[in-house]
Amino acid sequence: MVAGEDRIRVNLPRSIQDGDNIRSGATADTVLKTYLGQYRIEHAFRLEKNGMNMSRVYIHKPSRENAMMFVISLTTMMSDVIGHVLKTKGYQITAEGMVERFVTLILVHDRDTDSEHFEGTQHLADGYMDYVDTLGLDVDHLIH
Repeated sequence: MVAGEDRIRVNLPRSIQDGDNIRSGATADTVLKTYLGQYRIEHAFRLEKNGMNMSRVYIHKPSRENAMMFVISLTTMMSDVIGHVLKTKGYQITAEGMVERFVTLILVHDRDTDSEHFEGTQHLADGYMDYVDTLGLDVDHLIH
């Protein structure tokens, strides 16, 4: 499938009804759904690379490539789950948005008192704890 300026060119045979295999014929609706699905996958990979601040990656061993793709895929799935949970709870923020918002919030461990506190505005600290509670996470298992 190739996206045109105002239309999609497809090398799939046209069909009135979808068959068992899209390569033997597809309706216009199926072609469009397939194209949009492909776009979503490509968009997800683009977001994965951008989220990791990667423009180029040079990996010389297939095993390293597989490991990197596994970690990136896991991270993307977790990011999507976090975004979905937050959205269902009424928050309009993504996991990436959370990272951007809390990047200046630092957890400090005081060795003298063996306690921890946030260094940053109280507003950010409260917001962080609110999101952690909303996601149902135990902060003691997140930070040590």
